[in-house]
This record gives sequence, C-alpha cells and structure tokens, in this order.
Amino acid sequence: TLTATTLSIETEGFSVAIKDAAEIEGFVSELSGSQLKVNGQAVTYSGTTQFDGGAVIDLVNGSKVEVEGVLSGGVLAARKISFKEGVRLESNVASVNISNGTLTLKGLTGVTIIVDAATTELDGTSGLAGSTPLVVGDHIEVRGQVTATLDTVLATRLLKDSPSTATDPFRVVLRGPVEDDPIIPDQITILGISINTSLLSPFTFFVEQDDGTSTLISRTNFYAGLVPGEVAKVRGQMNNVDIAPTWEQGEKQNKL
Repeated sequence: TLTATTLSIETEGFSVAIKDAAEIEGFVSELSGSQLKVNGQAVTYSGTTQFDGGAVIDLVNGSKVEVEGVLSGGVLAARKISFKEGVRLESNVASVNISNGTLTLKGLTGVTIIVDAATTELDGTSGLAGSTPLVVGDHIEVRGQVTATLDTVLATRLLKDSPSTATDPFRVVLRGPVEDDPIIPDQITILGISINTSLLSPFTFFVEQDDGTSTLISRTNFYAGLVPGEVAKVRGQMNNVDIAPTWEQGEKQNKL
C-alpha cells in the first residue's frame, strides 16, 4: 500500500432526449454487455458499431472514448466508438523487455506498459530499440489506454525527458480509472496500485470545473462523490534510492 498528499467531478450526459447526430467524449463506466455510460450518458453499441483505435475487447471501465451516434429516448446508439488517451504515467524507467515489447516504471510496481511500433508515437526516443532506445533510469511520460489485461497499459505516446541522478528527486504520476468498488474512504486504487490518502499530511482534494480549473473540496465530499470507474490522478516524487514515491498531490479529473 502506498501513501498519498493532492486528488480533483464533472457534469453528465446530454440535456436533450433525441438527436439525430450526437457525440460525447469521456470515460466509460457501468459497462455491462453492450450497454455502458460515458460521463454518465447511457450508450449502447451493436455489431454494426465501428471501433477506431481499438476493438470491442478493449472497451473496459475507465476507457476514454468518443462516441458518435443517434440519441433516442435518452440513450446514445453508437455508430462509432473511438478510443482516446485515458491513462498518464510518469517516472523513471525501471525495466525494459525488448523481446516482449514492454517496460515498467519506478514507483509504479505491477503496471506493465506495452510499446507497439504500430500504435506508439515516440518523442525523444526510438522506443525499446533503435538508435536512441529507452534504458533503465530514463525519465519518461507515457500517455495510453487501459486494456482488458489487468494492470496493463497500451502506450500511445512516449515522451523522454532528461534522466536524474541517483539522489535527485523526480516526478511520479499515476492517472487512470478508480478500481475500488465499493469506494473505500481514504483509499484509491488505480491500475492495481492502492494509495492510502490518510497517512500523509497535508493531503488536499479538488473537484474539476467545466473550464478545466480545480476547486478545493473536503475529504468527506471527495469520497462521497467518487464513483468506481472514474478517473483520478495522483502525483508525487521519489529518487532512485527510494523504494516508493511520496505522494504529494491528487486530482479527480476528466482531462489529460
């Protein structure tokens, strides 16, 4: 169990019940069969629905998607579902496995990142091989998608930053869908990593507004409004000697 110290709720759905051409972007929740919700809006898909950037098997709670379709009776029948970046990770590289096409990050133990030449955009690196490959100790930011495989992220973008020395602190970011169900006060689990928000002081909570700004919210109200499958981000720091991050800030949010 990790400890945490800053965490930020958005309005849901459409204001009309019928619309010939409607679209919504947000995070998947309450997925059951071919029915789901995106930012609280009821959505259904069928065998004729087109999937872009992924397949139906990749549709899981916490996926960030854009849905286009017809709104009728308050339900959006999807013509097309496009997968978006809903996960953000940042830390130093802990391990690289070229043969498997995977890597892991320091302080985010248990999370596996898939790097695929066909889907991963690279910035400052040639990926896991090539002229400028990632190596242990490189500091990177990963944008990606949750997958149907537990605690595994498909990287859509990798951004390499300058590596740190053994004792210099570096930032650690964990952003993804909340897996606790039911919600447990003072605990947030993201990609299999459980963060205890009660052990560090101060720890502040935020709610995201429509304009992207964040407003301070009480611990009680934060957990009262938290819903399984929604997305939270926790940020902290560590160095190469530390075993685990010191979490310093968190936010419940709907934007990368």
